[in-house]
Amino acid sequence: VKKLIAFSSVCAFPADEPVFKEDNLQNGLPYPAHGAYAYSKRMVDVQIEAYNKQYGLNYCSVIPANIFGEADNYNLEDGHVVPSLIHKCFVAKQNNTPLEVWGDGTPMREFLYSEDVARACVELLDKEKLPQRIIVSGEHELEIKELVQKICNIFDYHNVKWLTSKPNGQHRRPCDKKVFNQVLDSFEFTDVDLALKNSIEWFQSNYPEVRS
Repeated sequence: VKKLIAFSSVCAFPADEPVFKEDNLQNGLPYPAHGAYAYSKRMVDVQIEAYNKQYGLNYCSVIPANIFGEADNYNLEDGHVVPSLIHKCFVAKQNNTPLEVWGDGTPMREFLYSEDVARACVELLDKEKLPQRIIVSGEHELEIKELVQKICNIFDYHNVKWLTSKPNGQHRRPCDKKVFNQVLDSFEFTDVDLALKNSIEWFQSNYPEVRS
């Protein structure tokens, strides 16, 4: 295999990095809650670097932000932020109960539509030379409060209860997009509102036979 893309994660970055940059991936300890997962993803980068150096291969580590979309894992216990909130809001509306959200809503994330990840990878594979590592992230940071509001607007359900005694998690994961903008300079992201709408409509059409 001469050309290959393997997936890492923004969770692999050092916890104290003010802005995540590709070359800083191994510079410090990851956020404690992500420890084992983070180191497994760092090893993706280590192995790719070794193969590229030893065998002159064209391998790339894609480092995506918070991915969401149709056919996601909508498990209420261990699903990622967006699919879990979609499922919780759906159930809350059905039962006419509050949508309970951990924390105070102030953390920020860069959310990325799954179709955008797929298109970015296809465009990368069309390149003659791959970067060794590349962050693929959403265009802008979005506060969790704003994300919840967008989901509630689509469901037309606004009974939200913030569980401020629960942890917020890592406050920010801002990503530097210099490499992405250089390599995929004409890439167009899907509007986050449209991506959320597509995901919610898919979830409602396929419930309860969703991956959970």
